[in-house]
Amino acid sequence: MRSNSSSGLGSEALGFLLLTGLLLGLALPVSRAAIAQGWSATGLAFWSIAGAALGLVVACYGWPHRGTRPAGLRRYGFWNGLLALAWPQAVSFSAAPHIGGGAMALVVTLSAPLTYCLSVALGMEALRLRRALGIGIALGGAMVLARGQQGVEEGFSWPWFLLALTVPFSLAV
Repeated sequence: MRSNSSSGLGSEALGFLLLTGLLLGLALPVSRAAIAQGWSATGLAFWSIAGAALGLVVACYGWPHRGTRPAGLRRYGFWNGLLALAWPQAVSFSAAPHIGGGAMALVVTLSAPLTYCLSVALGMEALRLRRALGIGIALGGAMVLARGQQGVEEGFSWPWFLLALTVPFSLAV
């Protein structure tokens, strides 16, 4: 992907960012509606992952240097697909009907602070006060939004919520 701007964020990258955000934003509401219509959460996760895999296969044909893949790309693809795509989607699609789309969306937002904490703990990044403060403010805002809901929805399932908490950890890893 080539960038045409001096800031390094070309129109292609911005388009992919917006498209990805749109698709991620639609994933939970669409899955909840589909499950309400009788679809299987596992089937939904399978087909969305199969679609993503097909897209990657098609994109791979556009790889500029055919035959020159970085070492370990398949291993990385397997673990990244499992931890950042398959597990989070399967759990999100399964848990959303039991805890609500809002609670699931809130759980997914925890991946950014967990990723930062993990990278600092592993020494991959230095602790920066400004970043830590920004993440703290974001978490505080999420807590205000979560607290603003009058109690827990009827039908809310704590076991499903605890399972949903594995999603941000999986994304952080």
